Amino acid sequence: MTSHAAGPAMTPNHHLTPQVATAQVGLVVKDVVVLIDREQGGEAHLATNNLNLHAAFKLSFLLKVLRKHELVSEGTAQKVRDFIAANQAPLPGTGAGAPAAAPAKASR
Repeated sequence: MTSHAAGPAMTPNHHLTPQVATAQVGLVVKDVVVLIDREQGGEAHLATNNLNLHAAFKLSFLLKVLRKHELVSEGTAQKVRDFIAANQAPLPGTGAGAPAAAPAKASR
């Protein structure tokens, strides 16, 4: 049985509490559904726990759309891309940031 559990955002100190709680009552969590994948290593972090991430949108895609419609300046978009690249979630037990593709620079 697959359960979609809502819970706090993944952070380096978060220990997959919904997954542990659901396992205690016999449910198995296999998939995590989010609206926006911030592309900061959450997908790799979840994969280390045999969880599949399903995102409606990736932040890089939303940035591309916002730039295309000139709703965000290129300077702001670049600051967001730089922030994402500099703030990758560490993989459990490694202290190293999760590998994540840097969001692509939007072309016009």
